[in-house]
Amino acid sequence: MKSNKKPWPLRSAHGIKDRINTNPDFQRPSVWSKSQKQLLIDTILRDYDIPKLYWRKVSSKPDKYDVVDGQQRLRAIWEYFDNEFPLPKDADPIDGEVIADLTYQNLPDDLRMRFDVYALDVVVLEESDEDEVREMFLRLQNGTSLKAQEKRNAYRGQMRAFVRQLVNHPFFRSVGFANSRFNHDLVAAQMVCLELAGKPTNIKSADLNRMYEAYEKLDLKSPEARAVQRTLDVLAEAFPEKTPELERFNVISLYCVVSEMHKQYAFEQVRPQLHGWFLAFEQDRRDQQDKSDDEIDAEWASYKEKISHSTDAADSIQWRMDFMVRHFLERHPSVVRKDNQRGFTYMQRLTVFRRDKGHCQLKIKCNGAKLTWDGWHCDHKVPWSAGGKTTVENACVACTDCNLAKGSSLKSGRDDEKADAKDSDINAGSRDLAEVKSPITASPKKNPERPSLKVTGPSGRLLGTKSPTPSSIDWLSKVPELRNLTHLRTWKDICVHLGVEVAGDSARRRLQKWVRNNHTNGPMYRKCEWLSSKQYFR
Repeated sequence: MKSNKKPWPLRSAHGIKDRINTNPDFQRPSVWSKSQKQLLIDTILRDYDIPKLYWRKVSSKPDKYDVVDGQQRLRAIWEYFDNEFPLPKDADPIDGEVIADLTYQNLPDDLRMRFDVYALDVVVLEESDEDEVREMFLRLQNGTSLKAQEKRNAYRGQMRAFVRQLVNHPFFRSVGFANSRFNHDLVAAQMVCLELAGKPTNIKSADLNRMYEAYEKLDLKSPEARAVQRTLDVLAEAFPEKTPELERFNVISLYCVVSEMHKQYAFEQVRPQLHGWFLAFEQDRRDQQDKSDDEIDAEWASYKEKISHSTDAADSIQWRMDFMVRHFLERHPSVVRKDNQRGFTYMQRLTVFRRDKGHCQLKIKCNGAKLTWDGWHCDHKVPWSAGGKTTVENACVACTDCNLAKGSSLKSGRDDEKADAKDSDINAGSRDLAEVKSPITASPKKNPERPSLKVTGPSGRLLGTKSPTPSSIDWLSKVPELRNLTHLRTWKDICVHLGVEVAGDSARRRLQKWVRNNHTNGPMYRKCEWLSSKQYFR
């Protein structure tokens, strides 16, 4: 990066203002008050020095610049040139000339010429890349009144880009607080931090800083990123218009409520109730808030305290979320909790197949086709995502075409279910960020109740992704239900025999999940020394 310093008369800087970008994406918006602008103009007219400005040259012929530092000063100068504000009414005379309450066009000629030729000290940066400019911006702002989120906006990497993308989501047009000094960015960043933790966690400034640094290369298609987008979609659908009740202190709590309800309850029953429930909740809060200390309900008094102090602490967020979920369920007790078991067991599948005599029961694309054991789906009659139980009574035989057709007709619910299942597979056994001191700096931890899904055979090799290898066959022989399946050619064949639905995921991953669910806590698990030692899970 090269730099050169040169004087730049104010009139010249004003003349090319169309070629000077005062708001590159790392900059904060204009925040100076009228009195701050007036003080700067008064300083220039008295011929006092002002700090240097830093511009980055971004193109030539004609030259164009991004302002790295000094954009508030430059905006104030341009606005005074354009007669958008006068000098203070109590401004002292200069060289015997009265300047109080004068705009640029009304200045005495001598003072107007002095203003025109006043030279700004401008450092022009050339041959500089984006990272160097952002680093310089942060260094130049050190010690100034920039808010923490304004500084984070100058960070490099995918985390910053993702947060900026979220701020443009329609939901943020419905909230009751302005995006002054990147308030929307702050809330969006906190949502991402919560999603990475998987549960309420500390979302203070230091935690967010660590998140931005640790996730500089965030995968924008990761399960966590998709989950944030999904929750914001739900909120935007529930609050399509400006809603004053959506204040800074309760948007994070509401986000946690929606995320939790999506994981634990039949969300299609929750979705249409969100708007009315939240407005009623806020009305209850206001009614309780107007009561005296002797009359206010104890839990509402605690909620009032939680939204007044340490609102970004994990225990406060957890308490508020639990309280709001209880409030919702008290008013909508018919909402069904999801079955903890999603996949049908081998015995359940066998029972369903024999009961339905192997014929497709959906009859959407067929007339009840006769199916083989190797080519059918065990389908929830009432979708699992809608609260359907994983029971024989709620199951039926379905052919592939009919099952896909049913999925298309229930697209929104099926999409949520598929995202849940995929996120669960990917996240199982990974670090539980919320249980450690920092959600970002913590090293990954294994959950002893739920080992990782990566399974190896006795040889130490990972199970094959397509066909069982010799070491995999040895591993299969350790599980009673799998001993007689070692002759099968592919993981999918094994899944079919076990009644494990593949449903868009890899057969190997589904089989591994089946083993984890059926053996890590049951008597068979305790009997298998090779499995209980967890040496084959990593």
